[in-house]
Amino acid sequence: IRLLGGAHANVIVSSTLTADGMRASGGTIQVTGDTVSLLSATLSAKGGQTGGTVNLGGQWQGSGELAWAGSVLVDGGSRVDASAVLGKGGSISVWSTRASTMLGSLDVGGAPGQGGAIEVSSQGALQTGGSINTGTGGLLLFDPKDITITSDTAPTVGTLGNGITAVSPTSTNSPSNEQALNAVDANANTKYLNFDK
Repeated sequence: IRLLGGAHANVIVSSTLTADGMRASGGTIQVTGDTVSLLSATLSAKGGQTGGTVNLGGQWQGSGELAWAGSVLVDGGSRVDASAVLGKGGSISVWSTRASTMLGSLDVGGAPGQGGAIEVSSQGALQTGGSINTGTGGLLLFDPKDITITSDTAPTVGTLGNGITAVSPTSTNSPSNEQALNAVDANANTKYLNFDK
């Protein structure tokens, strides 16, 4: 399923898009335009053996031929599922050049030890909350322009699955990188934190 808006298009999805492959692999869903908004939407690319692929605003780390979105919103009522029943979970990318806001639910869980991959990234601003499930052995990539990890009190903005909690930083009064990474680490198997210098 491909919903491809032009360079100045506002693409809004407030329905259900299904590309499930319950006997084999999940399919592919791609949505892009200048702005992409998921408003109480359900996107499903589940698979029996392997999860599918969902690209919102761009492919993994902006690679591939899919045009980049300026901004992407996944609201709190939206769910994106590329999980697998028996095998490896699929992949979900939320990618933009100006701002990515993820407040809904992302799921790429798979069989034990075969979690999938989730990226929430932007060349500009990044806000994330809601629920993110990579499954055990999965990969979670946040790649904003800048990231601040702070020891100041900050509100919890969402559970990321596997015991990880995302917090909303409020200042640059930061602990050491080692302390920060230990705080983020929790029980997840793999994470990447990219820093701009």
